Amino acid sequence: MTPPPCQLRPINLHDPSDFTEMQRQRQICGWDHEAPKIESWRNKQDEGLKGFYWVCIPDPSSGSSSSSSSSSSIATTSSSTIRAGHISLDAYSDPPDADLARADRSVLTVQTLFILPEYRGLGLGRRAMDLVEEKARTQEPKCRYLALTTLSERHFVDESPEGTGVWARTGSAPPRMGCNQWWYARRGYVFWKEEPRWTDKGLDGSEVAFYAAFMRMDVRAGVEGEGGKVVV
Repeated sequence: MTPPPCQLRPINLHDPSDFTEMQRQRQICGWDHEAPKIESWRNKQDEGLKGFYWVCIPDPSSGSSSSSSSSSSIATTSSSTIRAGHISLDAYSDPPDADLARADRSVLTVQTLFILPEYRGLGLGRRAMDLVEEKARTQEPKCRYLALTTLSERHFVDESPEGTGVWARTGSAPPRMGCNQWWYARRGYVFWKEEPRWTDKGLDGSEVAFYAAFMRMDVRAGVEGEGGKVVV
């Protein structure tokens, strides 16, 4: 199947339609869907630290007079495009990490990449990353490194309670799409550290830590100093 044309459209979280659709998509994602969290993202936009974008594709039914289903109409914009997902290019990280993002925009981080289930398998995640990486190279003259975090491969290959054991301990299942750390590595992102970043409640009431792999891409001709620290 030929991938549909894809573009990034800025998200305006002051617009009730965009705010509602973002909350809906985050509920489907399963992470960060509470209103205060989305409001905090809106504040970061206002501070100029968060570049937030809809991953948009043409609405194939736009030429039809028939009404669409409620679920698809929510994700359809007034310009006959479908908000198939979202992605951000940010100059901050939470918690702060100068190797992951910097307010001076020398290091930017890709966050909250999400594609709605009904639009997966179309290459939209790959295309969204292409577009964000191009923005970093061509529209962010100060950017030297593009960084990100993703679920560590330890939760797919390390048969220990802190590795693959977290799924049984929390009563959850690994992501169906597999290990994104490997996907990002194929795109040219290089792993430089791993640390616990997210927690979930275990079936026994204990706190279970999930580890993040920290990865980055050199988008200019930057160099790295000792210990993997970014030098810009």
